[in-house]
Amino acid sequence: MKTRFAGPLGGFMKQHLRLRRSLGYDLRTEEFALDQFDAHVAETFPSVETVTRSMVVSYLRATTHLQSCTRQSQLSSIRQFCRFLFQLKPDTYVPESHLLSPARSRFHPHIYAVDEVNQLMERALRLQPDGSLRPHTYATLIGLLWVSGLRVGEAIRLNLEDVDREQAILYIRPLLSG
Repeated sequence: MKTRFAGPLGGFMKQHLRLRRSLGYDLRTEEFALDQFDAHVAETFPSVETVTRSMVVSYLRATTHLQSCTRQSQLSSIRQFCRFLFQLKPDTYVPESHLLSPARSRFHPHIYAVDEVNQLMERALRLQPDGSLRPHTYATLIGLLWVSGLRVGEAIRLNLEDVDREQAILYIRPLLSG
């Protein structure tokens, strides 16, 4: 198994991720992007001490097989890291956001009609195992998402203490990312 962040900038990347996590950010996507960048740097620029424009451009050329949204996200993660590294090493290149053309999303939202939501909830109530809370949990989750506009991650992170039944208030804790 490959050692993560074993390249010449890996220690700085770990330090950057530790700092961001201490601020409450969830960085799974960013960690993956930086690990990929680190592996590329270790392979093509093994003795570097900071990030250069040619390193970033070389990495972006190696990712042309990825979707534009993924590449844009990875560039954003690299930019964040470079901003951090710039504080320690002022000769660090901080990539411009326009190194890549704007990302095109293939996501097309769907607004569910009442009958579609009812069908989903009815199907959820038929989930196995019989007699368990699972069918009721999913049916409730579907209804909550539909009526509240919550994102899935926000709904999944709800706890009992997030519900104030007396005041009819639901407290939402946002996920800090990127």
